[in-house]
Amino acid sequence: MDINGNGGNMPDFAYLFQYFPYISIAILGNTLGIIVCSFRKREVKKRIAASAVPLYRQSAEAFLAFAITGIIIWAGFIVIVMALNGKELLESQNKFYYILNSLTVMVLSLSIAFLTGILAKKTDVVNMIVTPVSLFMSFLGGVFVPLSILNNTVRKAARFVPVYWYEEINNKLSEYEKIPQNVVKEFWTGTGMQLLFTIMFISIALAISKYQNQER
Repeated sequence: MDINGNGGNMPDFAYLFQYFPYISIAILGNTLGIIVCSFRKREVKKRIAASAVPLYRQSAEAFLAFAITGIIIWAGFIVIVMALNGKELLESQNKFYYILNSLTVMVLSLSIAFLTGILAKKTDVVNMIVTPVSLFMSFLGGVFVPLSILNNTVRKAARFVPVYWYEEINNKLSEYEKIPQNVVKEFWTGTGMQLLFTIMFISIALAISKYQNQER
């Protein structure tokens, strides 16, 4: 039971990290998604275009606003984890891997929020997109249902869901008191997959945005 140094038990704080993807996707999607959708209304876009603020500055400020919002949500989650299991987390030799993994999924959630805001034509539609997407990714990715009880077919399908790679990392980290080198490689693979999905979502959002602008 203690072959990996943790007594065969999943640390309590690892359960909290397990639910972070659902929290971040749901909150960021329903806040930033609505903001992006609002700014894409024709009258708002015309007013922004007529302002004296150059486009590069508008883009930089929008990027900064997204980053700050994401960091606030992530920091709030870390505060909750510290309040409930702070001592256990600080004593863990894998704490930096947990933190980096949660930061990666936060960036992923920002890209989903951006894509949602681009896809939704009305602010009322944002929640109708975010809720099923967050639940679908969470169920299939292993947030609500442990990956260990999913059959092989479902797990193969889950690889096309970015949250799956986050949960794979979280589960691996929870198995070891200190992860060995082969698991470190798996960690960077999972992190890379999440970032690839992030780039894909942003690329799709930009392509749709360009197409919509051409239509108008």
